Parts: sequence; C-alpha cells; structure tokens
Amino acid sequence: MKRLAKLAFLGLVLSPGAAAAAVEAPETWLGLPSWVWAWANLFVIWGILYKFAGPLVRKALAERKQSIAESLQRAEQQRRDAEQMSQKLEAQLAELRSQMDELVQRSAAEGEEERQKILRQAEGEAERALEQARAEIRNRTAQARAELRAYAAQLASDLAAEKVSQQLTADDRRRLFDENLRRFGDQIS
Repeated sequence: MKRLAKLAFLGLVLSPGAAAAAVEAPETWLGLPSWVWAWANLFVIWGILYKFAGPLVRKALAERKQSIAESLQRAEQQRRDAEQMSQKLEAQLAELRSQMDELVQRSAAEGEEERQKILRQAEGEAERALEQARAEIRNRTAQARAELRAYAAQLASDLAAEKVSQQLTADDRRRLFDENLRRFGDQIS
C-alpha cells in the first residue's frame, strides 16, 4: 500500500508539471499537435499506474473479500452455536418440567398448598433460564449483525474513497478547492 501511495503522489505531483509543459510547448512537435502529445502523456501515466498500482489494488480487494468471507463464516458459526445453545436450553427446560412433574406427584400427600408453592418456584426458574437463553441469543445475533454492518460500511467507504480519488484530476481538485474557498469566504462575510 505504501508503494501505491508513493506512485499516486508521484502521479499527482508530475501531472500539473506535465500539463504546464504542454501549455508552454510549441504548437506542434514532430509534426503532431501538442494536444496529441498531452493525451499520449496522460495515457502513459495511466498505463504506468495500471501496471504498478493495479496488482496492489486487486490484492487489497481480494484480501478484503477474504476478510468479509471469514467474518460471514464466523457469524454463521455464532448463529449455529446460538441455535445449539437454544436446543440445549430447551432440553434443560424439558428436564426441569419433568422434575417439576415429579415434585408435583410427591407433594400431593403434603397438601395442595405445598404443591402450588413448588410449582411456582420451578416455573419461575424455567422462565428465567429461558429468558436468559433468549437474551444471550439476541445479544450474540445483534453483535454479529453490528460487526457485519460496521465492516460493510467501512468497506463501502474505503471503496468509494478509492474510486473518487482515482477519478479526480488535478483540474477537478483545483476547481473543488476554489469553490470551497469561495464558500468559506461567503460564510465568513
């Protein structure tokens, strides 16, 4: 990436000089108009950038794609883990309900009041366990979604910034700078 940055900086530094030289150049050179040479110069610079920066950009995009794929695999694994945890908790809930039924049968001799008390306690524990499992599933799912959203937003931002920086010419940058300077002056006034 440092090599790409150096090449981009070199291209930005040399482009205005080449444009200025083209403006000051004679009308023709070797029998061709100066604008033909300016375009040829531009295509040569683009070719050099494509040759040296292209593989780096493709490599960076491939690495980003791999990173996204790995994140998706981790998210899928977390979802499967959450489902397994939910199944385990359902089994535990079934076990708790089974134990509750046993308690109900044993407590019948002790009276209806004692049986109701034990039943309420067992159901409360089962509901808390179920609510904890649901909360854990919600938290893990929300966390995985947030990570995916943040990663996708960062990737989109990086790609958009790269695309804009590749498409702006020196004249575009100068024009944007002048417009922003004028707006800033208008706001101060």
